[in-house]
Amino acid sequence: MYKRLFSKVVLSMFLGSFLFLSCSDDDGPSAPTISLSTNEIEVTAEEEFTVSVSYSMDAQPGTIQITKILDGTPNGTPELVPVTSSSGTYSFKTSVSVEDSDSGIVKFNFTILDDAGNSAQTELVVL
Repeated sequence: MYKRLFSKVVLSMFLGSFLFLSCSDDDGPSAPTISLSTNEIEVTAEEEFTVSVSYSMDAQPGTIQITKILDGTPNGTPELVPVTSSSGTYSFKTSVSVEDSDSGIVKFNFTILDDAGNSAQTELVVL
């Protein structure tokens, strides 16, 4: 009788510890995602163009930071676009000046940052 009771107690303790240990902590929000309607665009100097920026994230609010890069070097102050929804699309409209196009490769870096400190990025190359 004691052997059977002991077996039940040991089995109950084992199952209880298994259930307790199998529960994991919340890993927090997943990293955001960001994508562009195109990653390469060919335009002439001073020609205005628009690129759609799609994003999704778990931790709001967030920010899309857009940085112009001239020949590998960040140029000017990054544009900050506030993001308050978990997903959406932003229309980025700009043009490249003659001076910028003469300086070498022109890129725009798009980085999304969420409230939890997660980020993702992508680039647009202007030809």
